[in-house]
Amino acid sequence: MSYTELFERPAPSRDRPHPLPAPLIGGAVAAGVVLDFGVRGEVTNAVLAAGLLVVIGLLFASRRLESHEARCLAGAAAVPALFLVARASPWLAVANLWAVALLVGGAVLFARSGSPRHTSVRRLLRRAGRAWWGARHLPWMLAPRATGRRGDPLAGQVWRVARAGLVALPLLAVVVALLASGDAVFARLLVPDLTPGPLVGHVVLVGLFSLTILGTIAAAGVDTDDDVRTGTFGAVEILTMLILAAGVLGLFVVSQLIALTSTGERLLASSGLTPAEYARSGFFQLCWATAVLVAFLGLVRALAAPGVMAQTAVRLLAGWVPVLAVGLVAVCLRRMALYDRAFGLTMLRLSVVAVALWLGVLLVLIAIRNLRPSSDSNWVLGASGAAAVALILAINVLDPEAFVVRHNLDRAADGAELDVSYLTQLSDDALPSIAAALEDSVESPAVAQLRVALRCDIRRGGVARLNLAVARAAAERSRLCLE
Repeated sequence: MSYTELFERPAPSRDRPHPLPAPLIGGAVAAGVVLDFGVRGEVTNAVLAAGLLVVIGLLFASRRLESHEARCLAGAAAVPALFLVARASPWLAVANLWAVALLVGGAVLFARSGSPRHTSVRRLLRRAGRAWWGARHLPWMLAPRATGRRGDPLAGQVWRVARAGLVALPLLAVVVALLASGDAVFARLLVPDLTPGPLVGHVVLVGLFSLTILGTIAAAGVDTDDDVRTGTFGAVEILTMLILAAGVLGLFVVSQLIALTSTGERLLASSGLTPAEYARSGFFQLCWATAVLVAFLGLVRALAAPGVMAQTAVRLLAGWVPVLAVGLVAVCLRRMALYDRAFGLTMLRLSVVAVALWLGVLLVLIAIRNLRPSSDSNWVLGASGAAAVALILAINVLDPEAFVVRHNLDRAADGAELDVSYLTQLSDDALPSIAAALEDSVESPAVAQLRVALRCDIRRGGVARLNLAVARAAAERSRLCLE
């Protein structure tokens, strides 16, 4: 896909900008103010969630979500936003914000045409490029009278400068952030102090949030047609790529079988690993390898010419490769289980398990699609996105930090070592489980150490208190820390 294709203008008849109503602009500024105060807490608070809900409401109020699916996606974004009020875990906060961005982004990209259930990566990138390019009309939509009529030469120059700035400033902002992180003098000169005190910091942050919200609304009004060029690789090229991938995966399967024999033990001894160390190692690398294989399979499909993926030999091999790759996920999960048995569970390890499970689901979807080609074969991306959002919501319901505490306490009850120092690093989501263990267990050195994990010195105030998990933790501390 060329640069011209990615940023090609939509049809003029549907790309003509319309001024944004003053109430919509005022709502975006108000949402920016709410988000500014929300992010100055600990991200997981009711103010930030309210700001995100206002943004979603503004999308509906703009009447730019013309398709039913776009409105469903925008409405669904409210669910992970509300979980920011219920959970305090920073791991969940990141996942929930990603879910909100994914759902709102899908609503914007498919606001006027198309469907997330029938798209591909290339088509999605094309839509994103055209939506980004369509947002250049934001200055005209904000101040149509100030920019004058299109026939006025001076107004035309102002218009061109404004839209150039709209395209360039976001990218240059990334450059400024990178330079500021690498050079302290540059940071002191150009980067504003965004601490809660200075008024300038509030103004800058509110402005950035407001412009981002209005740019999102402007992008939703663009007809992001997603027709793209097809690949040019024939059956020979595609079969070659798939055979090479199958060979790599087949060799890995052989290595796993050899590892179970005396030959494998000798190979491990020569590498300086014991069988136990080998069994507990490599799960992160295996997950990355699985992710790269998923990208490889997507590249193969993108390069294939029309009709190639439907040929019998290609179809069978394209279905067999992701099935082999599911074996990588199984090995990854097995090694994680052994690692957990030896060292216990952490949020990072639990997150790796969740990602591995999602990759396994994605590989199964790819295998089904490749084995059963149809006229509509671009459903995997939408299905995998839905699976990712569903997994994030399920993890929220699971309350993972509480699960980590209970799991590690069960290990300690069976004689394993309890890492109390790690428990003190968890958020307030974990505290009710710690409090329950203190009340239900008999006195022992391990249980006595748990009192440290209560972190009785923590006193949160302001926006950070507007969270259900924080409120429950505060109630538990007030009850137990006085004993």
